[in-house]
Amino acid sequence: MRITEENFVSEMIAGNEKAIAYVIEHYGWIIKSVVTKHLYHLSHYQEDCMNDILLAVWQHIDRFNPDLNSFKNWLAGVSKYTALNYVRKYKRELEQEPLEAADLATGDITYEENVKDEVSIYFKQILEYMKKEDQELFISLYIKEQSVQEISQATGMKKEVIYNRLSRAKSKVKKLFKI
Repeated sequence: MRITEENFVSEMIAGNEKAIAYVIEHYGWIIKSVVTKHLYHLSHYQEDCMNDILLAVWQHIDRFNPDLNSFKNWLAGVSKYTALNYVRKYKRELEQEPLEAADLATGDITYEENVKDEVSIYFKQILEYMKKEDQELFISLYIKEQSVQEISQATGMKKEVIYNRLSRAKSKVKKLFKI
């Protein structure tokens, strides 16, 4: 069967590998652009990231809903989310590397600061879409790294309420950013 713009999604759902080749040929520029933008200084991660994006598209094509979004936008969202995961992975590797073994050049320190700044910019963008109380919960849990027990004691909220608020906020963010 010939793969076209009208049938490539249904063919991917059916497991036709030619459909992913169609995506690479016609939409590969989107993946490349997003990955290059977010992993500009991490060129050694770019190819792996693009492969992971294609794998994610292949495995989760059933989550694409043409009524909610165009394929281009959905693909860009998947690409951005995956690229940011690579940035976070690099940041974790930097934090876990022992200081004695680290080969820290001035450029590496500057880049690490840039990565932290970029992650914090995206985190701030995400927080903008939340209620003030939910923002405080997210900051306490993910920035200050407090436990839910500590947050519960500090705010007087039950743990279940905290979990529910966080879950609803995450769902809202996923819908807004099409993650």
